[in-house]
Amino acid sequence: MWNIVNNVDYFPWTVNRMNCTVMAVTNHAAAIANQISTTVKKRRKNLRLSQEAMADKAGIDRTYASQIERGIANPSLSVLCAVAKALDISFIQLVTGDIQYSEGNIVTQCSPSKQQ
Repeated sequence: MWNIVNNVDYFPWTVNRMNCTVMAVTNHAAAIANQISTTVKKRRKNLRLSQEAMADKAGIDRTYASQIERGIANPSLSVLCAVAKALDISFIQLVTGDIQYSEGNIVTQCSPSKQQ
């Protein structure tokens, strides 16, 4: 059954479900962007790099590096890979923030052993 609210016809279940889906995707994307910006800033500072030095290593502009750190840029996957490489971390570590720091170096939680 259609409801009329403020002279607008809509089907509430569909609208609510669509709104929830859009909100969930938006919130998830925002959480990922926030995690990336936090990881970039912490790792850069841990390595004692300036934004300019990190940007040079990644091949991006300093202002763009600043926007990534503040979570207002929408970097491509290739840019994120370049930033991760500049910070000496993997793409997965950049996105998840799953990094342990020890005197500026990455400490791996597990490393594959060579089988004899």
